[in-house]
Amino acid sequence: MAQNSSPEAAGQPLVSFIVPVYKVAAYLPACVDSILAQQGASFEVILVDDGSPDESGQICDDYAEKDARVRVIHQENAGVSAARNAGLDAAIGQWLCFVDGDDWIAPDFLARFTLWFGSASAQSAQICFVRHIECPDGKIPPATAAEQNAMLDEEDFQWLLRGGLNRDLKGRRDYWKIKPATPCKMYLRDVVLQAKAQFPIALRTGEDLLFNLQLYRVTRLGAYLPGLRYYHRVWANSVSQGYDPHALEAYTLLQQRLAEFFASLPGDYTDDLANRAVLSLGFCCMLQFC
Repeated sequence: MAQNSSPEAAGQPLVSFIVPVYKVAAYLPACVDSILAQQGASFEVILVDDGSPDESGQICDDYAEKDARVRVIHQENAGVSAARNAGLDAAIGQWLCFVDGDDWIAPDFLARFTLWFGSASAQSAQICFVRHIECPDGKIPPATAAEQNAMLDEEDFQWLLRGGLNRDLKGRRDYWKIKPATPCKMYLRDVVLQAKAQFPIALRTGEDLLFNLQLYRVTRLGAYLPGLRYYHRVWANSVSQGYDPHALEAYTLLQQRLAEFFASLPGDYTDDLANRAVLSLGFCCMLQFC
């Protein structure tokens, strides 16, 4: 396994922050400012304007004019998966970090990552999981007890594969701390390229999960870094909340894609897929009828 080495001597940024942007004009400045305030290593910010009808696109351009670390991609509206794929294709950093346009990261996020990156345990890691903190109405909740860093090996990633279908599985760790979402993770770009991982454009839900499963299949070593804090804004117009008349269709398609993915792996995932189907049915009924 190739070891990680400092990319900065060759002019490559350590991290590419990829931000899909759509109708988040009210929150985008706080998001981008939180990234640009980072210290400790070189980075780039890729803002992907997904045909947003509000002022988001202009806000992106304003940042690019003021700061050379910011690049902007404008595209016709194609959905968050297409926006993330566009950022993924443009990124040149050694590590990739997706940040949603209405979320933000802690001021010491990159400094803490850089400190860990210099340790011996970091040299073969391929994915890093950070602490995902939900912030209702944008308010940071009270701090919880500090946790220790932890390394995850190949067996852990086999558990995470199954956990994509059934998060109630009792493995050797508390996998509930690792969210299925794409933000709140750091991905070694080489492993993304190795897996040829892309976000499935046809899906309206679960695109994060399928992207991560593609990577878990090939990942051999990762890290849980709770000192790195990702703040997720929970707000009324969030995609995952509220009435959705197309929920059943969306979750049916997700279930089909999950079945296709796990059919390509060795082992029997029948019970796990059935568990996922039951949970998805309950959730989509809540979205469609409640």
